[in-house]
Amino acid sequence: MRGTGHSATMPGPLGRYQPGDKLPSISEQCGRFKVSASTINLLNVRLKALGVINRHQGKGIFVSDPETWLRKP
Repeated sequence: MRGTGHSATMPGPLGRYQPGDKLPSISEQCGRFKVSASTINLLNVRLKALGVINRHQGKGIFVSDPETWLRKP
């Protein structure tokens, strides 16, 4: 993440995301990166544990507000 507060973006191979942005589906990510769904799921589990993303059943995966997880001890 770069920036401060609500203007922070999450850089990466998927692009830049603002808090609240929906990430591409697992199948879209699998196709783009040529990896299995289990690899994407493992990454998502780790990002959720860090508080970087939120998963909403039936709605998707969304970027969290960095103020809730950035610089946590």
